[in-house]
Amino acid sequence: FELSEQCLGCLGDTVDITGWIEEFDSTGLWSDTVTEINIGDHPADSSFTVTLPPFGPITPLPVTTGLLANPSLAEAYEGVLVQVTGVAAVDPDVGFGEWSITDGVHIDNKMFDFGPVTPGDTFSTIVGVLDYTFDDFKLQPRDAADFSGYAPAVQPIEAVAPGDLIITEFMADPGLSCA
Repeated sequence: FELSEQCLGCLGDTVDITGWIEEFDSTGLWSDTVTEINIGDHPADSSFTVTLPPFGPITPLPVTTGLLANPSLAEAYEGVLVQVTGVAAVDPDVGFGEWSITDGVHIDNKMFDFGPVTPGDTFSTIVGVLDYTFDDFKLQPRDAADFSGYAPAVQPIEAVAPGDLIITEFMADPGLSCA
């Protein structure tokens, strides 16, 4: 089949796919399989259509980080746009540009790189497509809008290095009105 030059899979597009789902491990070495939707091997039985204009935004499915941290439960949400709420950054560098949040859930930068985080940074919500790579389920946020309610962690005073704190005013006796 032929794909036109229109935008394929743009945010908000409705995409109709006819094909077959296959779980496979081409090497035989992985402990888990990879899920794939096949649409190209048998053109008579496959199709890919982008319906424009879009029919509105896709609503992410609310899930918990506990669910995503459990591989036997997370498998059912692979490829689904999900949303976690009330989470905090735990490990700012789990390798390959990824970082982790509550319950050890990894945030990947495959589609969008949020930038550096600090342990304790919080988010009211993070939205992303649940992906499975390198024996781990990971959230793949699509853009900056998938992160909301960001609040940087409060750094303890002992984390301040010489020169980081500048005192610009000193009140030797502020009086009772400044209690």
